[in-house]
Amino acid sequence: MPLFKRIREHSLIHKISDNSLETSVFDFYIQQDSIFLAERAKAFAILASRAPSADLTEYLTNRAEESNDASQKIFQKYAIPLPSTIIMSPACRAYTQYMIDIAQNGSFLEGLAAQLPCSLMYQKLGEHVRQHATQPNKFEIWINSYSNPERRQKVETFIDIIDGLAEIESCETLDSMRRAFYTASKYEFDFWDDAFNLRES
Repeated sequence: MPLFKRIREHSLIHKISDNSLETSVFDFYIQQDSIFLAERAKAFAILASRAPSADLTEYLTNRAEESNDASQKIFQKYAIPLPSTIIMSPACRAYTQYMIDIAQNGSFLEGLAAQLPCSLMYQKLGEHVRQHATQPNKFEIWINSYSNPERRQKVETFIDIIDGLAEIESCETLDSMRRAFYTASKYEFDFWDDAFNLRES
C-alpha cells in the first residue's frame, strides 16, 4: 500500500508521534476532520438508503450516526475552542464531494469501497504511532482513539462486510471497487498534507 506508506511517513504523523506537532496545525487538522466526519455521515446515510438488506441498512445507519456524533463532539474531545468559522481545505472539499458523489451515483459497492481507506488507514496509523510515540505525549487522546482494540474490531467488521458482498461480484465490479478505494486513498494523503500546510480553499 504505497499511499499508506506515504501517509505514515508524512511530517504530520511524525510530529504527532514525537510530540512536536504545532498546536495550530493540530487544531486546523481537527477543524477539517470535523467537516469530514459530518460529510462522511451523509455518505453513509446515502449508502444505508441503497443497502440490499435490512441488516446492512441498520449497520450503515449506525455508522452514519457515529460519524455525525464524532463530528459534533470532536472539539470537546480534544479540548479545542470551537471556532466561529471553519474554512474547508481544498483536499477536504474534494474528498467529501467525492465520497458523497460516489455513494449517490456509483454502484453500492463502489460507495462502500470509497469509505474503507479512512477507516483502515486511521487504524493502521494509530497502531503505528502507538508503537513509536514519545512519552509523555500531548496527543495521547488521538493516539488512543485510533489504536484501541475496539476500533480494530470495527474496521475488521467493515472489511468482512465488503469482502462478503464482493465474493459474488464480477471482475468489472471488483475493478471499479479497487479504483474507488485507490481514489479515496489519494484523497487521504491530500487531506493530511493540506492539514499540515494549513491550506485553505
